[in-house]
Amino acid sequence: MTPLSFRWSISLGVAAAAVSPAMAADGAVVWQRWEHRLTSSVDYANPCADVALRVTYDGPGGQRLSTLGFWDGNRTFRLRCAFPEPGTWRWTTECSDGANTGLHGQSGAVIGNPQSY
Repeated sequence: MTPLSFRWSISLGVAAAAVSPAMAADGAVVWQRWEHRLTSSVDYANPCADVALRVTYDGPGGQRLSTLGFWDGNRTFRLRCAFPEPGTWRWTTECSDGANTGLHGQSGAVIGNPQSY
């Protein structure tokens, strides 16, 4: 293990410890696609037109990203992101249908790991 990769291991270990046990963190590699599945608590006749799902990611150094989730059949919606920096990225959802408990107000954390070359 090189000194640089050792330092990253320690940094990521500290970041992982900062995530509360109730909010288990997913893992991702920086600049590679991360995906998370949510299940809608409501059936929609036309999910693409009837509901919108916004996701906000708060990352290291005060960075903030905002994307849209998308419908993937039945009651499945997906979140996707490629994180630009290593560290902990906390995400929160906002659904246009605030009564949809499966999509609105969901949250979690992702540990962005540096790319290995």
